[in-house]
Amino acid sequence: MNAEMSERILKRAEAIERARKKQTATSTRTRKRVTATARWKAAVAKCIDSGMPRAKAIRWVDSDNPGLRAKMLAEVNAKPTGNPVVKRTAKQDFDDEVARFKAERNMSHRDAVKAVIKDNPELHKAYIDEANQRGNR
Repeated sequence: MNAEMSERILKRAEAIERARKKQTATSTRTRKRVTATARWKAAVAKCIDSGMPRAKAIRWVDSDNPGLRAKMLAEVNAKPTGNPVVKRTAKQDFDDEVARFKAERNMSHRDAVKAVIKDNPELHKAYIDEANQRGNR
């Protein structure tokens, strides 16, 4: 009887293990990845729908789901791959140069503009040309 019982227990354990493996394989194939951002927004929306003010809902979701807010912020703040190169305008370059002159030489804005025009006439010309093109559109 002992041998029969142990054989039945062993077969039952093997059947349970096969079923668990099959369920795990099926569930991992069909499960969609839900982002932390989506989970965060859904939890906050659920609290707001129940009548909770937004600020309180955010605090509640943050305390009820430790680590979710950090994951959500990491997703939101992640830099997308393949960022296009942003072309700087002549206005941005001119304004940066004026700011640099003001800081380095302790000048007023008016004096810094005059100094940049005198020091870098090509930059000033590009700035004026760009401004005139914007005005003609």
